[in-house]
Amino acid sequence: MLDLNDSIELNNLGIRENQVRLDYSQAMNTAINIENIAKNIRAQMKGEFDGVINGIHLAWEGENADRFCNKCNTTSSTVDKTVSDLLIVADKIQIMAKNTLDAELKAIDVARDRIYNK
Repeated sequence: MLDLNDSIELNNLGIRENQVRLDYSQAMNTAINIENIAKNIRAQMKGEFDGVINGIHLAWEGENADRFCNKCNTTSSTVDKTVSDLLIVADKIQIMAKNTLDAELKAIDVARDRIYNK
């Protein structure tokens, strides 16, 4: 039979479980937001930025035009690398959130078993 302290502890474990699940959801939402931002940046770079640079390259000739376009290409590569890094970060957040969720829920289950099996 459970005493008052056991009941309180079980209630606290329930509250903790809800918090763990909420934290997991928030982490996953953050990762999804990062992915969406990265994909939007990549789409804009591939669409608008590359189109503008190609137009400039066709309309502007000379050494300065080449330097400008090379700088733009370097910037585009840097942004693409940053987008790739953001996607990796989002993936790592999802992995860590899942691992943390699993570990926390396991710990809660162990604590509940300890209470019930006194």
